[in-house]
Amino acid sequence: SEFDICIGPNDNKVITMKTTALKLGELNVTVEAVITNGIKDCKDVTEGNGFKDALVRQLRVKPEGVPIEKVESDFKCFESGKEKFQMSKLEVPTDAVSDSERAWVYVTGDIMAPALENVGNLVRLPTGCGEQNM
Repeated sequence: SEFDICIGPNDNKVITMKTTALKLGELNVTVEAVITNGIKDCKDVTEGNGFKDALVRQLRVKPEGVPIEKVESDFKCFESGKEKFQMSKLEVPTDAVSDSERAWVYVTGDIMAPALENVGNLVRLPTGCGEQNM
């Protein structure tokens, strides 16, 4: 959208626009200002006609609603090497926000690997005085 407004030297104005995001993720919002003669109720400038400046800010658009996470774990023991790994079908709810679906698959050769992945966050070093830590 374009707006014609008159802003004097060392002055400012706030313009509010209602917008609707068309996709999720990181979007760039660009605002451009141009000095133009001939705007109604504005004094013409003698210098700077046609000068421009622009400002670009990144805006993160997140899906609305509540995140839902579904975790499935399965243990397979392949002895001969001829067995096949079969993935289950991922069902996405019909009311899910479009383009907000994500899926991850982790395969590991060690049964303890998932348990040890975040072991560093299980124990904290005590801080404070001795009575509080006992």
